[in-house]
Amino acid sequence: MNTETKTTQTELYNRFKSTTTKSIIHLTEHIFYFSLFLYFLIFVKNNIWISAITTPVFALFNIRTFTIFHDCGHQSYFHNFYLNYWVGSIMGIWILTPVSWSYEHHLHHLTNGNVENKYDFAYNITIYHTKQQFNKFTPMEQYFYSAFRHPLVFFGILPVVKFFILNRFDYFLYKVLNKYPYEKSIYLFTINLFINNLGLMGLLKILYDAGILQHYIVSMYIASVLGTILFHNQHTFNPAYVVSNEEWTLKNSGLDGSSFMIVPSFFTFFTNGIEYHHIHHMNPRIPSYHLADYHNYIMKNEPFLFDDVNYLSIVDCLNNCWLALYDEDTKQYTDLYF
Repeated sequence: MNTETKTTQTELYNRFKSTTTKSIIHLTEHIFYFSLFLYFLIFVKNNIWISAITTPVFALFNIRTFTIFHDCGHQSYFHNFYLNYWVGSIMGIWILTPVSWSYEHHLHHLTNGNVENKYDFAYNITIYHTKQQFNKFTPMEQYFYSAFRHPLVFFGILPVVKFFILNRFDYFLYKVLNKYPYEKSIYLFTINLFINNLGLMGLLKILYDAGILQHYIVSMYIASVLGTILFHNQHTFNPAYVVSNEEWTLKNSGLDGSSFMIVPSFFTFFTNGIEYHHIHHMNPRIPSYHLADYHNYIMKNEPFLFDDVNYLSIVDCLNNCWLALYDEDTKQYTDLYF
């Protein structure tokens, strides 16, 4: 890769960082369209055929909500910490995730692709074992792990466990057990958990009274499945980016270790720029609504910077769902049927 760049990361950040005006307009638009569609969902709730269409679309709105929640966790949506915290907390109620999620997600950004990272954190959150480790399993262990990692289970059932059950307490529990080096206090974890769970109970009551609780639950299931597939494909593809601590850089964890998913134009409103994940990991303080502009600017002025970026089609993303192990010999991700 040609590394002689004309524009520094600081200059790019200053060009594409969030602005209060743009963020307020973006958030207002989201709330307007979200609320309008929610009202329509209530209006057609008794029509099973129309609901079969509106419920999956509502799932896409939940994905978009998650991208805003995600930006708030990175302190990239607003410049004000408290605005990010409270907007993120409210958005987190809708997508079953306390704002504490962002503390672990920060570790993900500091370790993506770094197999020797000092935090002892996963270099790839959706790849748990190497091929060599798998080969040392007993036949029974291999059988159960293969069943667990089958796409229908890993992407069809695990997201339900994660979002509907574990997110109710797991980040709090991780803090209590000191599993990860979170800098935040136990008091803040407690408040985050209380806000999310109390808010969720209130939301479920409102949705139940409106007669669309079942629509919401189904939509969140769809959103959690699609979101998990998206997250898996953001870092699990070949050639794999798994390097030592000396080789690892934040920039390369984006350009080499994060993908650019080619999303159909209709869905880009809902993915809200998160498909430009190579940029997000290179500079996580850029808000999602500016990632496409950032990408287009580089492609126009210094396209060689993206020579090594991994472009993934929808077919690529589906095929990558079978990748479940890292092969240390070939330095590639592989499936369980090698």
